[in-house]
Amino acid sequence: AKVAEGTGPDVASVGSQAWADSDPQKLVEGVHCDDPSQQLLAVTQFRKLLSIERSPPIEEVISAGVVPRFVQFLQCGDNPMLQFESAWALTNIVSGASEHTRVVIANGALPIFVQLLLSPNSDVREQVVWALGNIAGDSPECRDLVLSEGALQPLLKLLEPSAKLSMLRNATWTLS
Repeated sequence: AKVAEGTGPDVASVGSQAWADSDPQKLVEGVHCDDPSQQLLAVTQFRKLLSIERSPPIEEVISAGVVPRFVQFLQCGDNPMLQFESAWALTNIVSGASEHTRVVIANGALPIFVQLLLSPNSDVREQVVWALGNIAGDSPECRDLVLSEGALQPLLKLLEPSAKLSMLRNATWTLS
């Protein structure tokens, strides 16, 4: 679901102020360190910033240069919480403007998202469905990219009768 952009300087400053208050340099260092627990803490903080309802600091997060690292973290199959938080942060980035979606695609997230539709972790799968839905919903070109990566069959497989209702809703929305 694309996030509606707010209006007025007070709305625009909500995310920017939260970004400024978050000690961005420390968060960037946490993402780039080698300690998985620090990585998870930093990615979770980024995700929380990107989850601000009104004017999340998407531009600031992209400018901090952490998107490639979030994409790397998607591949940490031995750390599903890190995968989940990274997928959620990227989902929030692709809920922004088309140029934000293009940054995530350009960093190679799309084929990894499609692979993660087969993750053994249901939370990771569900978050990836949401990310793919946001990407596909961005434009006909992005929809075609999602389909060309082979997302259709694994998405359809997620529509099994035993699936959680939230997964059924998200997968149906993504397929639409």
